[in-house]
Amino acid sequence: MPYVRIRAVAAVANFPSEATHAFLRRVASQPGQGELFVREAVLALANAFGVNAESEIAPYLEHASAVVRVGAVHALSGLRSATASNLLRARLPLERAADVREAISHALAH
Repeated sequence: MPYVRIRAVAAVANFPSEATHAFLRRVASQPGQGELFVREAVLALANAFGVNAESEIAPYLEHASAVVRVGAVHALSGLRSATASNLLRARLPLERAADVREAISHALAH
């Protein structure tokens, strides 16, 4: 059941280790992976590894799926770092999807 698998991806963030890190990177980057799984893995990277995962999360701001891009925005905005804010500011003028632009604007306002 997909929703159980998505919750499992999110749950591993509670156990940060190198194995967790490798698992989340694999889920996020696996070819053909569903966008909801990629989004959840990106969010879990931020939850488990914080600012240490910024460089791994940043490329997902350019993912083909707007769902994943919104997830990357939420992941980076939750880190509340200068680097994350700069990444979001740089992405805003390039973003075409209204919901992603809105998420970036909201993140930068708070």
